[in-house]
Amino acid sequence: MMHIILRSWINVLAMPAPTPRPPPVTIAVFPSRPRFTIPPFLDRVMLEIIGFICHPEPAEIATMENFYVEIGHEVSFSKTISESDVYQFAGITGDFSPNHTNKVYMEKSSYGRLMAHGALLIGFMSTASTMAIAHCRDAAETPVSLGYDRIRFLAPAFFGDTITVVYSITDIDLAQRRSNGSIEIRNQDNQLVAVGIHILKWVDNEQSS
Repeated sequence: MMHIILRSWINVLAMPAPTPRPPPVTIAVFPSRPRFTIPPFLDRVMLEIIGFICHPEPAEIATMENFYVEIGHEVSFSKTISESDVYQFAGITGDFSPNHTNKVYMEKSSYGRLMAHGALLIGFMSTASTMAIAHCRDAAETPVSLGYDRIRFLAPAFFGDTITVVYSITDIDLAQRRSNGSIEIRNQDNQLVAVGIHILKWVDNEQSS
């Protein structure tokens, strides 16, 4: 009898463990949503906007092309700086700094000689700007200078140096009626002496009432 009981326990222990049942899965069914579509009139507006950005109207292109100057337009001139140039400029402005008028003083400096006024170099920049717009004096608008930005004097311009001033149109703002010109001044050794940006404003000749 005892061995029958032991055999029954052995059979129970030898039975594989029951496989756990997975938790029940809940399936939710959502109603289908209608697909969003762009109204036809908005579709046309978007196409017109994209078309204008990618392909501007011919009138807009013509306005840029018919402006008084164009990007890339460039003029230049060269001049040898003489003693009389500097002394006359000193007399007109009252700037008799020894850097420009006292030879003995400058011979003691590391420069060793007299140099031109920085403001005189700006005057040469102005000369170049006048040359850049010389072709449009009969236009319906008058160009006037709004000033210079980022003027830097990078090397001295000595008496007897031959400088070359290059003025290039770099930007045009049709809405503001302005143009920007990049200016470089180099000496006879192609050394960069001065740089700056010139702003021109185009003013309508018709006076507002």
